Amino acid sequence: MKKKLIIMLMSVFMLVCSSIFAQEQKVVEVATFDITGNAVTQEEADAITELFITELVATGKVSVVDRANFDKIVKEMKFQASDWSDCAKTTALGNAANAQLISRGQIIRLGSKLYLSSSIIDAKNAKVLSSAREQFNSLDDVFGLLENFAKNTVAGLSLKIGDIGPGGGLVFYIEGNKSYEVSELLGTATWGEAV
Repeated sequence: MKKKLIIMLMSVFMLVCSSIFAQEQKVVEVATFDITGNAVTQEEADAITELFITELVATGKVSVVDRANFDKIVKEMKFQASDWSDCAKTTALGNAANAQLISRGQIIRLGSKLYLSSSIIDAKNAKVLSSAREQFNSLDDVFGLLENFAKNTVAGLSLKIGDIGPGGGLVFYIEGNKSYEVSELLGTATWGEAV
């Protein structure tokens, strides 16, 4: 009876908290993946970018603004791959696109190895907030790894109360770099055992 009561109270708490602390999504612009080392064709890079956007939105962590508009702004500003390290240019690009974050990625060939690499950049100060990398053997492998790749790309974005934490529970308290979460998935225990 005691365990059922605890489970019921935790379930109610999770539902209340999830509705009170609905996660505010950050707005991100996604640049077309750059190609390094003749890894793929431009058309394939465009297709991979579109599939990546789909998986990025599916994470629920960000909302993505129309890529065609972003590509137009990049062309108008004559923004180049070497400009990502220029804080002023990157900030101007973010402001012009009306985005809080910018995602840039690369499809890289190093010898016989192929890699996907992506970074999330703060549009205000050009700092890299999160990044991910995946190795693959052929273009046929890309679709199967995009879901985890997108999740890993946004994993470094800071947690807030109401987010789903790394343990799969709802974050209800943050202290420094530690977040505390509640979840039925973590199991049940008495208060004494939980301490």
